[in-house]
Amino acid sequence: MTSHIDYYYTLASPFAFLGHDTLMAIAAKHTKQVVFKPVNLATVWEVSGAVMPAN
Repeated sequence: MTSHIDYYYTLASPFAFLGHDTLMAIAAKHTKQVVFKPVNLATVWEVSGAVMPAN
């Protein structure tokens, strides 16, 4: 089992904020380090060929 949690997130999602405390509590309970890995959704959409949602 790994000693860390890879946390892929984007600031465009409110869940990045809302779930932060819960994620950190779970990591602490299991003595795991959280490795933060921000994701730029515009880049993901561009590479995948998807279309960004309209504003």
